[in-house]
Amino acid sequence: MFFKDLLNNYLRELNCTSKELSIESNISEAVISRYRSGQRIPKENSIQINNLINALYNISLKKNIKLNKKEIKEIKEFATKSKGLFEEFKTFIKRGNVIDLAVGVVIGGAFSTIVSSLVNDIIMPLIGVLIGGYDFTKLTIKVGDSTIKYGNFIQNVINFLIIAFCIFMVVKIMNKFLDKHKKEEKKEEKPKKSDEVVLLEEIRDVLKNK
Repeated sequence: MFFKDLLNNYLRELNCTSKELSIESNISEAVISRYRSGQRIPKENSIQINNLINALYNISLKKNIKLNKKEIKEIKEFATKSKGLFEEFKTFIKRGNVIDLAVGVVIGGAFSTIVSSLVNDIIMPLIGVLIGGYDFTKLTIKVGDSTIKYGNFIQNVINFLIIAFCIFMVVKIMNKFLDKHKKEEKKEEKPKKSDEVVLLEEIRDVLKNK
């Protein structure tokens, strides 16, 4: 259950309109409508959430409908836990891995074009020369009325192997670079003295000064 669901449930139980709640809570009717639709949620321990709780309780007293104020306060918990769709989207966008993913997709698309050109324009023609000038894409087998284009399959397999090998080499180079960087950082870091060593050194210095 979300904040908007709980608020709407209370309003139905109290037979209360957004206008009534607005008057009792001193919150504009437009804001109340946004709360009810889930477009907006009051912040934790805000004046608005406290006003809503008090307003719901006062309305229940006026209409002689038994509502425990402790139960109404559960709406506060939902206000702190739940987020609007826009807030969730902002949180999602702010994550670093989303940017990394977008960059990866763009670079991956460009890299795929380069590999396809390497395979189609350089490697496949060379292989074709070695096997007698055959174009792999033209290699087919007739089975009845159907044509099996196994040449295209061979070319796609070669594409996959080349892409996999290139990715393997890039990852291997990056790992070597990162390992080297980490080793350099470890060399630069001086080992920290333990608390016992520091204490003993202080005692030594005190004894020397006496």
